Amino acid sequence: DEPARLLDACHGALARAFDPVQGGFGGAPRFPQPANLDFLLRRWARDPERHADALTMAVRQLEVMQASGLHDHLAGGFHRYATDAAWRIPHFEKMLYDQALLATAYLEAHQATGRADFAATARGVLAYVEREMTSAEGGFLSAQDADSEGEEGRWCVWTPAQLREVLGPDAAALVAHRLGVTAHGNFEHGTSVLHEAHTLAETAAAHGLTLESAAARLESARARLLEARGRRVPPHLDDKVLTSWNGLMIAAFATGARVLAEPHWADVAARAAECVWRHARLPDGALARRWRDGEAAAAGQLDDHAYLAHGMLALFNATHAPHWLARAAELTTTMLACFWDERDGACFESPAGDALVPLRMKDGYDGAELAGNSIAAANLLRLAHLLERDDWHVCA
Repeated sequence: DEPARLLDACHGALARAFDPVQGGFGGAPRFPQPANLDFLLRRWARDPERHADALTMAVRQLEVMQASGLHDHLAGGFHRYATDAAWRIPHFEKMLYDQALLATAYLEAHQATGRADFAATARGVLAYVEREMTSAEGGFLSAQDADSEGEEGRWCVWTPAQLREVLGPDAAALVAHRLGVTAHGNFEHGTSVLHEAHTLAETAAAHGLTLESAAARLESARARLLEARGRRVPPHLDDKVLTSWNGLMIAAFATGARVLAEPHWADVAARAAECVWRHARLPDGALARRWRDGEAAAAGQLDDHAYLAHGMLALFNATHAPHWLARAAELTTTMLACFWDERDGACFESPAGDALVPLRMKDGYDGAELAGNSIAAANLLRLAHLLERDDWHVCA
């Protein structure tokens, strides 16, 4: 049938574009493209024997990314994209939506494989967002810039001398071997982007240590380097609370709480959900696009309503508290009223009557961010099942 044909075609296209050595699809620059990972993990889960290669492709990319310079090995979280095919040198900006989608991908890969390293990477992303990208009111902030002191990446890169200054010679040598800090560097001005140049076992053997001792010393060094990095001039933090991206991050924290049995993360998700519900929701029930400094502004788009409903549904799955399901349903009702195309189906990106939008468009492409229609369809299917809404099943 047609859906099966489309799924087969998508799987085949990804398999042809896949790089089995470096992971990912296509050439440089390389974006994480979490939608591909989401598709492959679900493709595998539907028929693990027949589609084992789907899991192989997803796992390989996740392995490479967590070891690479795209991953912040001190603070956790991921930079926006890699400039090279080996994922070694990133564009150092950190976007909230990447943290949300990649945390979710690593959590789901942990569910599929049981791998502790995937769970640890997800924990690192969530801890980073809670620590560095959360407002006093509980909402999640939009982005951390790439530049500081006029140079891209200055905040993040290291030289051997800088390591020795913070750690002393022995610990500096251990970190340099493990995370690829060399005299000539791999970035500008002889600096190095941290990446897993050697496995933990290789580093332990090279320094005559047990795995446990090497891991403990590296973790102690990581904490000291992070503290030292905190004394550098930081990059600018974009402190807007964007409704759509908050919906994705709420879902990631709620998923983390459920998958890893960490109820604290459900509390973080709930606090953000309450912040957005209180500050970005307008009197008519529609959403504003962003909130900052007490001001809600700009008409909410399809992705704001769909993503936030997605976050509320994830919170319901994590806590079983019925008010999250009720809010997801309320947002979906508003979404259909504002964006649904009665004639041709699917949702427009913008609400009717916006004088700034001469032509209402529909987006169905999942790139670095997910299309609002993709999330809307998934929400409608889940809500149709949970609330016995056949009309929403038809819409999906």
